[in-house]
Amino acid sequence: AGGNENPLYLSGLPGTGKTATVHQCIKELQTAAKKRKIPSFDFVEINAMKLPSPKDAYAIIWQSLTQRMEKSSERAAGMLQRRFSTPSSQRKVCVLLVDELDYMMTKDQKVIYHLFHWPQERHSRLVVIGIANTMDLPERLHKRVISRIGLTRLTFPPYSRQQLELIVADRLKGLSVFDEAAIELCSRKVASWAGDVRKALEICRRATEICEDSTAECSLPQNGHRDPAPQVTMSHIEEAVASLFSSPHIKLIADSSVFTKFFLCALLSYVGESPAVDVLQLHSRLERLSRSKGFVDPPSVYGLQYIIQSLQDTAILAVESNRVQSSWTVSLLIQPDDIRFALRDDDMFSTMCQL
Repeated sequence: AGGNENPLYLSGLPGTGKTATVHQCIKELQTAAKKRKIPSFDFVEINAMKLPSPKDAYAIIWQSLTQRMEKSSERAAGMLQRRFSTPSSQRKVCVLLVDELDYMMTKDQKVIYHLFHWPQERHSRLVVIGIANTMDLPERLHKRVISRIGLTRLTFPPYSRQQLELIVADRLKGLSVFDEAAIELCSRKVASWAGDVRKALEICRRATEICEDSTAECSLPQNGHRDPAPQVTMSHIEEAVASLFSSPHIKLIADSSVFTKFFLCALLSYVGESPAVDVLQLHSRLERLSRSKGFVDPPSVYGLQYIIQSLQDTAILAVESNRVQSSWTVSLLIQPDDIRFALRDDDMFSTMCQL
């Protein structure tokens, strides 16, 4: 590995198995290495969304590979550059997984450039796998980055109803408490939203709790024998969906003002591009969206502050100000799919929030 290795870029909607697939592949490769079928290798995983700053990735990678701590990100970057450009027959291949790669995007794209450039070094012995929900991330890279790197891409489509049924059935293997029709209903509902398998499993978990609660007060019959185990049915699935997706946030969004909905749709259009979005950019997009629907008098930037404040007060948004640049940004504290679900029955916004 090294010299001509292009990074592998996996993209797709949340819950479509990107990270789980990589983890399973790594697990199988590690098993093969233990059996001496392939050389042993180092595996380093970073979730960019959890980093205080993208440049902190340098120190984490350095410490994972050397077990030596380096507080300075700049020094760690320099030592990694020397490591990956210096020949060494004793050094293991390193597989670096960067999840939520879009959170590595900065104005100068320096960190993401290094991560994609290092595998090109002749002696790097480095393989980089990037994962993100953003399909067009490579197209948003600077020319100096993309022209020198080139990406091998793999797109994960949303799970279909049939695939969701198979996954859920496999997770429930050995259990006889789920009615087949209940699994099918759960799969149909999730497939119609975004094909997120995590939502399907969450619905099943909640449906099981509802089923257990409904039979918790049942006592032993007089003959001393317990009744047959209760079945999770379609009605439990319906109740689970209602309880999970009728949260206060969803109701607040569904009942919010027209311009609050325009604002949230504008914010959704930036999801995947940046974890925090500049308010002036959002206002510009809100104006375009609202005027496209015939609303010729959208709120000013000053008026937008009231919308943002109300969303912050209800823990839907986080707001951060930059005194140096005299600007402020907002970021979502809830899942984007919760907004889409809240607006699913609104003729004006149901399509807009999917864009």
